[in-house]
Amino acid sequence: MDDLFSIRNKNKNLPLIYDNFPEKPKVQIFLLFGKLTYSLGEDTWEVFWTNVHSRIREAVGKNDLINGKFFPMSSFEESKVYFEKKASIEESFDILEIIMRLLKWCYENDKINIQDADIEKITKKINKILHNNDIGYEYSEGAIIRIDSKHLHKEIINKTINLTNNELFTNANEEYLSALQHLKAEKNKEALNDALKAFESTLKIIFDNFDWSYESNATSSKLLDICFQNELIPKYLATHFTGLRATLSSGIPTIRNKNGAHGQGSKAITVPNSLAIYAIYLTGTSINYLIDAFNDFPRK
Repeated sequence: MDDLFSIRNKNKNLPLIYDNFPEKPKVQIFLLFGKLTYSLGEDTWEVFWTNVHSRIREAVGKNDLINGKFFPMSSFEESKVYFEKKASIEESFDILEIIMRLLKWCYENDKINIQDADIEKITKKINKILHNNDIGYEYSEGAIIRIDSKHLHKEIINKTINLTNNELFTNANEEYLSALQHLKAEKNKEALNDALKAFESTLKIIFDNFDWSYESNATSSKLLDICFQNELIPKYLATHFTGLRATLSSGIPTIRNKNGAHGQGSKAITVPNSLAIYAIYLTGTSINYLIDAFNDFPRK
């Protein structure tokens, strides 16, 4: 299907679409899902699509996706029609994530034994459909992301690794790389914990280099206070960095504290992929700024 006339001769310079999800790629995606699940057998097929249907209704907040009182539809048909005809772009991506994550779970737990159900192969096919239709998003690491964001995030991560790949910042480098490995393995709570460790290690390494005193158990907020007191971030720019300080002192620690660092109680805490990804990039941006500020800081 990749060598059809329309694909070979499409205008490669068309701008990417970010605010619309046309019907054509939706139909192509659901045809792919239908083909993948068709050979499950009637009982397993029904269980799979009933599960999908239930999750979609919960996500979009509707008791019925389609008014089918005169022409009852199966769970698959209702999910398909809603996705193709009624879902907003946000709902469409929610549905895509719901189905992909359920397929991944089924494949990893031997509920689906189909050669083409390998999640990496499915992901490539989904992204090929999006690419061929100039949709400015792709499915990656269990979530839909904007392609321009992906490039920006890659630059942030590469810069963080390069900046910390210095003997002085060895500990921070190891902790940030560990956070990335946990993120890749979808061990999101562990990713948050290591991201914060990398952030705090960066601060402490800078303080040690300047002989700035701090308590060993100081929180991120306390450590950042020391940055401002010593004008690592200059006082005359303090008002301009109010937003940065709020982000640095509350963004990473709050995400980690609320989702990864405390006891789970009787209900297991799940850290969504989107939240973990955001925390990793926020950490990288913050570390990059702090090391740049450290390198530019006047030495006595």
